[in-house]
Amino acid sequence: MTVPRKDPLADTRVSVIGGTGFIGGRLALALLRAGSKVTTASRARRSPAGLPHVSCDLVSGEGIDRALEGADVAYFLVHSMAGGQQFAERERVAAEQFSAAARRQKVGRVVYLGGLYPSGQALSEHLESRRRVGLTLIERTGALAVRAGVVVGAGSDSFEIIHGLAARLPAMIAPRWLKSRCQPIGVDDAIQALVAAPTVAGAREVDLAGPDVLTYRAMLLTVARI
Repeated sequence: MTVPRKDPLADTRVSVIGGTGFIGGRLALALLRAGSKVTTASRARRSPAGLPHVSCDLVSGEGIDRALEGADVAYFLVHSMAGGQQFAERERVAAEQFSAAARRQKVGRVVYLGGLYPSGQALSEHLESRRRVGLTLIERTGALAVRAGVVVGAGSDSFEIIHGLAARLPAMIAPRWLKSRCQPIGVDDAIQALVAAPTVAGAREVDLAGPDVLTYRAMLLTVARI
């Protein structure tokens, strides 16, 4: 007799903070398919997918405890770059507010999605902020900090910038950032890895990247050809 293999996340209560975004919306549905009991949380009033949802604000702290109440696992997928200036300070406060709430609600596992960055080099303001948020969550919640490369898929901020440039500009003066290297990963592969992340030992950083090391120029030209 063959005993059906039970998914390790079956019946697990999961809160996806940032669950209405590009990654969060896809991840929430994938977790639901894996058998998890999923609640999404964000500043939005409701989940577009119709999932249980809590409206919260990580900077003010409003609604965070309610979003994490009863959670075995929490994903932290929030960043504040779109908010303009002083985003790094907002991200610092958000990480601290989330960490305090996760401890109060006794969340068992935390998974943070940040950015892939090189070691021993000066970082851009946004990557430095992502690094600090990850380290804060590791220190205060024992999080698994997942450092992801450019996630390729419709709706990804980084990919949409590249797609927009390729679609609209027949010629351009190449900015210096086009020489920077990255390791892009497809959105489906990223979601699959994030679903498995709670089964990986935490309190550390891990990298999530595809096998190809490309410059942004190479990515731009590839998208233009397609």
